[in-house]
This record gives sequence, C-alpha cells and structure tokens, in this order.
Amino acid sequence: MQTHDPSVGFHDIKPVPEFFPFPWHLVWAALAVLLIALAIYYVRTRQAKQSTAPHVALPPDEASLQALDALERRREAGTVTVRAFASEASLVVRGYLEDQFQFPAREQTVTEATDALAPRLRKQLPTVPGETLTELQYKLRHLLRTFEKMTFSEHAETSFSLEAEAVADHIRRAREAIRELAFYVTKERERTRSIVEEARTPEAGS
Repeated sequence: MQTHDPSVGFHDIKPVPEFFPFPWHLVWAALAVLLIALAIYYVRTRQAKQSTAPHVALPPDEASLQALDALERRREAGTVTVRAFASEASLVVRGYLEDQFQFPAREQTVTEATDALAPRLRKQLPTVPGETLTELQYKLRHLLRTFEKMTFSEHAETSFSLEAEAVADHIRRAREAIRELAFYVTKERERTRSIVEEARTPEAGS
C-alpha cells in the first residue's frame, strides 16, 4: 500500500479549472458600433427621402416677398452691406417680374426691363386701367433706379445708412409693388376662369 509522504506536500487530484471573466467590454463595444451604424443609416435614409421628395415651387409673388423679408431681417441685424442690400433687393424685384411676366428682367438694365414690362402688363392685365399700369411701371422704374444708385455709388457705404428710414422704406415699396401686381394677376386669372366655366355651362346642361 502506497503511503503519503508529508515532505512532498499535498496535490489536488484533478487540476483546478481556469476561470475567465465574461468580456462585457466587447459586448458594449459591439452595441455601440451597432447603434452608430443604425444612426448613420437613419440619417442617410431621411436625407434620401428629402432629396427625392417633389419640390413645390412657390408662386413668384410669395417667393419674392419671402426673399424681401429675409433681406429686411439681415438689414435690421446689420449683417449686410449697403451695396449687397441694394443689389439683392433689385434682383428680387427683377426676379419677380421675370418669373411672373416671362421676360429676362434679371439680365436687363432698368430702362430695358421697365420698357419690356409695359406691353406685357397691358396684354396680361387687360381690365386694369392704363393709368394704373403706367403708374406701376413708373414706381418700379424709380425703385430699381434707386437700388442701382445705391449699388454702384462710389461712396455707397457712407452715402447711405441701412438704419435710415428711407432705406427701410425701399423694401416696403418693393413689397407694395409686388403685392399690387400679384393682386391684379390673381383677379385676371379669376376672371378668365369664370369666363371658361360659363362657356362650359351650356355644354354640361345639353
């Protein structure tokens, strides 16, 4: 019979198994990567949907009035120079005329644009009195020439102050001119639509 020798010490019958801690740091890292990937996917999907959504263009008068409002806010905040203010205001007014009456007002001089506008006003607004249209044409010419003077004046920044009431009044008059023209355009469309509907009425009843 084999006896135990105390000088050798005691030994386990079976080797003690090794225990390793669960790698939670790897799990959290994987979850973080997954969340970041999901966030990127969500943002890209949303951007793709927005880019493919149909763009609804505003009517010329609404787009122009919004642009003038934005320009007025920049004037009040002092984040625009006199030259830039006048140049952008002129471009907004010209843009309205071009988009509404279909002629290249943005590329024309003040005289060319207002002269080209006159026959288009008479043609597209036949029920508006000629005196009213002539007055509108004169107002627009005077307004655009004022913007032109402010834009190309040698001493624009010292000759004009964005804080002056007269400068603020230019935006107000631009709004009024666009609103007045838009009113006549809308009334003419309603008149034309009414004529068309009346012409169709006998056909519908027969």
